[in-house]
Amino acid sequence: MTRAAASADWELSRHVEFWRQQLAGIAPLELPTDRQRPVVRSAETSTYDIDVPSHLPAAVGELARRYEATSHEVLVAAVQALFTRYSGQDDIAVGTLSPRSGHTVVLRSRVEARASFGELVAQVKETVRDAFGHDGVSLAQLVDALAPQQDTSVTPFVQAMVVVREESGALPAPFDPLDLSLEFAGPAERPTARIRFSTALFDEPTVARLAGHLGVLLAGAAADPRRAIPALPMLTDSEYDQVVREWNATDREVPTGTFPELFATHVASRPDAVAVIDEHGTVTYRELDERANRLAHHLRGLGAGRDVLVGLCVERGAPMAVGLLGIMKAGAAYLPLDADYPPGRLAYMLQDSGARLVVTQRGLRDRLPHTDAVLVTVDQDPEPADSDRYPLSAPDVEMSPQDLAYVIYTSGSTGKPKGVLVSHAGIGNLAAVQTEHFDVTPDSRILQFASASFDAAFWEICMGLVTGAALVMGSKDAMLPGEPLAAYAVEHQ
Repeated sequence: MTRAAASADWELSRHVEFWRQQLAGIAPLELPTDRQRPVVRSAETSTYDIDVPSHLPAAVGELARRYEATSHEVLVAAVQALFTRYSGQDDIAVGTLSPRSGHTVVLRSRVEARASFGELVAQVKETVRDAFGHDGVSLAQLVDALAPQQDTSVTPFVQAMVVVREESGALPAPFDPLDLSLEFAGPAERPTARIRFSTALFDEPTVARLAGHLGVLLAGAAADPRRAIPALPMLTDSEYDQVVREWNATDREVPTGTFPELFATHVASRPDAVAVIDEHGTVTYRELDERANRLAHHLRGLGAGRDVLVGLCVERGAPMAVGLLGIMKAGAAYLPLDADYPPGRLAYMLQDSGARLVVTQRGLRDRLPHTDAVLVTVDQDPEPADSDRYPLSAPDVEMSPQDLAYVIYTSGSTGKPKGVLVSHAGIGNLAAVQTEHFDVTPDSRILQFASASFDAAFWEICMGLVTGAALVMGSKDAMLPGEPLAAYAVEHQ
């Protein structure tokens, strides 16, 4: 081997060793794409011409002067900042062309969470200097030497490039098609720019948005290069207007008032419409209102009122609707108690909540734990608490949307259930959203499926009784997932 050949081999080995360390542990760039990445990368590409805003070249030039960098280094930093925002990754590698050898070299930056754009430019300057100092080996040679086992879905080491040239004209295609290639050409004060992109991954509108975000980010960096990269602006004016104004233009007329007040509007307008369907038959809005009023009077006589919690332990059906509505009409808030819960959990909920009254059914009294609370029966049995010895009209109770409506016990992160207090304030808004999104009308039938102890149960009850629809409340057996539930839903739809 000649001295020249030996020297060349040594030089090549030196470059390969540098890149072995530089590229160790590098991960693919994971930008959001329009389609799933194919198992074998596609060679199909297209280009998008960027309309470079007139102010942008001056912004790049100002950043370059401030940090004694080149326009190329500023643009690389901007693209890497954009990619870290897009991907959430802090280890960003892009390729670029060495002006001396023409080889593709890898520029790898670690973007710290609080790093400013100026700090990233300083890092890129050093990275470019080191990379160009070891440009004597092509990317294809590095792949052969360092990555013989390749993932066929991505290009080795880099999936995107940033190329800046003073000369205009078409750039040579990379040795292997990339996901994205951002190409800038011509004089710094009047550059042209385009993005070559994989059509297997991206649609042109997506690439156009990326180009717009890059321009906004660069302008923001020029205005305040000490600003942290995550805080740099990225949305275009039209996107900002869409996010801040258009998507937040959600004002709508919603009914206001407490649950009993909203329910009362349907009693007045459609008293003979069906309010509840259960295994015993149907209950109209007038009948439900009168039964709830009688229960409310009875509860008022036992001390129910504002900020008083009343337990509700009943089976799914009309008694649940009567109990819930009667408790609220008394000015109190209800505490759902699932009879299938272990006695210890029910005892804890009653003690922790301080509930002084419990509305239940005769068949469930024995399943409740020992408690000092007064038990009130409401069901189809003779002489229930809603019997005709109480007035049909609602008790005179002052209520406001800020009053407590119900308390739901969650599992609790410490293992002990925790009570969550819910007021009447959002009920009207909830009903308005349900009506809009599910097209609920007074002719709708709403299946009440969830256990009363879950917040979803009130969500379903609200969808029925606050919108004037019919609430379908099947028995426990009818709600069993599978054939029983399917058959019940078909029968009552």
